[in-house]
Amino acid sequence: MWYGFVIRAFHRLKTGATRVIGIGSKRRHGRDPCLCAWPVCSNLDRMHSRSDSRLVPQRLHRIAIIGAGPIGLEAALAAAQAGLAFDVYEAGRVGDSMQNWGHVTLFTPFSMNHSQAGAQAILAERPNDPLPSGDALMTGADYVERYLLPLSRTPLLHGRIHTGRRVIGVARKGLLKQEAVGDPNRGGSPFLLFLDTDSQGERLVEADVVIDASGLYSQPNRLGPSGLLAIGERSAGALVKYGLDDITGKHRDRYVGKRIALIGAGYSAATSVVALRALVDEHPETHVVWLTRRDSRQPIREIEEDRLPARRVLAKQANAIARESHPRLKHLRGTWVERLEPTQDSTVVVHSVDPAGHRNRFEVDRVIAQVGNRPDRSLYEELQVHECYATQAPMKLAAALLSQATTDCLDRMPTPSDTLCNPEPNFFILGAKSYGRDSSFLIRTGLAQVKQVFTLLADRRSATPAEAAGTE
Repeated sequence: MWYGFVIRAFHRLKTGATRVIGIGSKRRHGRDPCLCAWPVCSNLDRMHSRSDSRLVPQRLHRIAIIGAGPIGLEAALAAAQAGLAFDVYEAGRVGDSMQNWGHVTLFTPFSMNHSQAGAQAILAERPNDPLPSGDALMTGADYVERYLLPLSRTPLLHGRIHTGRRVIGVARKGLLKQEAVGDPNRGGSPFLLFLDTDSQGERLVEADVVIDASGLYSQPNRLGPSGLLAIGERSAGALVKYGLDDITGKHRDRYVGKRIALIGAGYSAATSVVALRALVDEHPETHVVWLTRRDSRQPIREIEEDRLPARRVLAKQANAIARESHPRLKHLRGTWVERLEPTQDSTVVVHSVDPAGHRNRFEVDRVIAQVGNRPDRSLYEELQVHECYATQAPMKLAAALLSQATTDCLDRMPTPSDTLCNPEPNFFILGAKSYGRDSSFLIRTGLAQVKQVFTLLADRRSATPAEAAGTE
């Protein structure tokens, strides 16, 4: 069923007019609606401008990159090859998020997960240590070990990747968020990054361009009804595991012989339920309850004629587990978690409810919460970033993605370069974080984003100040 609505509004002010031409919701083939607004033109943005008529030239030579994952390192490589000064700030280790789920095999082959420039840089230093074949399916740990770490150690990047440096926030030097709105001179002021470092404490650094490639993995969604925290979720603490443990490997002692509640219906949950099923068969004293919000005996989305065989196999395995009647692995569908009640015995009582109001209560030793992730927007809350209020992705990119009627990430078409631009000049959000709560991001998409951004920067550096000011 197709449906939609459009609200058109025109509001004229003393300084000009703002025209909002769309706040829309479309549902295609069962997709959830996403509401986005497209700003067409705005003289209102200049109402609070602090500038005069002279344009301040923008320096675009110092680049700060947040995150040393796949997209952050590829952006660093592009900066190095462009002859720009750059620094990468990483809160943990190189490829930290991927190392945290390193036992999991990527659905996509290696050919989709690296750039040609990255491969060349590594082979120039390690000619006798060939990279994996293009069709290789690698675990996260293998990908870090064989590609990300070697790339980070190449001369082009050596000394520019700073681990143990968490970026707490980014702002414009001398400006508050609400100042110089829509003023091209705002881009003439450098960025300030507030760092919390392992070795040097808190400090401020400046940059002309900021690329936020910090990802999503450290920011899980909430466990409770309608995206809220479940009552007691915070107090449950270590009894709730967000993310992917190696259930049949190094973390098996956390699960053998335990009562476990698994919550979620994405591919991470599918990975965990397949592992838990194997554990239940091997250790009959282990019991699992799998809760999914959708009222379906097939909770994991299966893509017709899926071109990623590993994804197809995983979805089918997980759905078969959901359909079967197993004495020690139960699937509760159409169910929300309402409350978690920690006990003095280091267990937690899970209270759930279905749409009909029927309630369940069961005690477990551990809760696995795999309900997706969201962007950490606190990094740029002092910047002028226009967000989609459904996905929390940058608005231009979110609108472009919404226009693509596809449910398969492989069918995502490249979006125009200007969709990566924000109202804040020379601030870019790349990688999985650029998709917000849309989980269809691929590494190869991020590689294309890096190329687009550095093409934009090259154009801006060669433009006159007036031309550069008009690029947002």
